Amino acid sequence: VEALRRRVAAECRRRGVRRIEFLRLSGGAGVNRKAYDTLSDLVQRDLADVWNNRATEIVLGRRWLANTFSNAALAARSADDLCDILGDSVLLIGAGPSVNDLSLVQSVLSESRRPSVVALDTSLPILAERGIKPDVVVAMDAQLYNAFDLVPWRWDDVALLADITCHPSVLRKFPPARRYLFVSRFAPVL
Repeated sequence: VEALRRRVAAECRRRGVRRIEFLRLSGGAGVNRKAYDTLSDLVQRDLADVWNNRATEIVLGRRWLANTFSNAALAARSADDLCDILGDSVLLIGAGPSVNDLSLVQSVLSESRRPSVVALDTSLPILAERGIKPDVVVAMDAQLYNAFDLVPWRWDDVALLADITCHPSVLRKFPPARRYLFVSRFAPVL
């Protein structure tokens, strides 16, 4: 089934297929109706994914390239050098619903062996409001509005770990010695 799904997705991309109609040409389709319906649903979802991902490539492709060229000209360090900053244990803070209740995070940070705090850029407004200073901020989004998560910026000694396709205004908020870059490998979908 997986091989068929990959083949259908590849053909949809290659030929520009936007819709698939399944025809039941034998009695086997009636006998195994549930299996055929499941396969039909999976292929329809795969087709939708192909076009959603293609739309993302069209909308963001130029932005990713422009950001990469802008950021390549900025001074930064390799992500491998972050080992010098991070301790033995790390607390990763994302921007999910649980970030609204930071009592557990605050209790962990008050322990004598405080872990290093790594925060996704989208969690920064709430962390700043609560006075929780991260050691490292992770930024990966190519669009400008993720830079708004850094406003107002409060900590000059925080490091930034950013994808090279990240919006350049995010990188410019950090001094060169505190910028760490990595390059994402874009993986094929399906």
